[in-house]
Amino acid sequence: MAPVESSQPSQNRLESQLAFSLQLRGQERLSGRAKLGAIKEEAAVSRPWFAQKRYGIGLSPASPAGWIALTLFVAAMAVTGPIVGFLHLPVWFIWIGFAGEIAVMLWVISAKSDGKPWRWRGGE
Repeated sequence: MAPVESSQPSQNRLESQLAFSLQLRGQERLSGRAKLGAIKEEAAVSRPWFAQKRYGIGLSPASPAGWIALTLFVAAMAVTGPIVGFLHLPVWFIWIGFAGEIAVMLWVISAKSDGKPWRWRGGE
């Protein structure tokens, strides 16, 4: 009986150490996730897809993601007419397609820009 009694306290101690270890790991995971979220937010703020032009009004691509978005937009505009023609749809479907593509691109530009107001700039 003595060995059983001595193993009982050690088993409880192991269980408490395991619970404490799991609790610490959970806290590390949460703090790691929080750090990752902060890094992602900082990267999103510090590296916009589109930035203000130095001269003139409007935005231009400022990162590879911005150039990819612009390329996809141009490609979508280029294939809208041929697709409508291939499907034998009325011509006004081309204009609907253009309007939708422009709306999506403006939304992407405004969501992924540096947040500065769109105004005339003279080399600032």
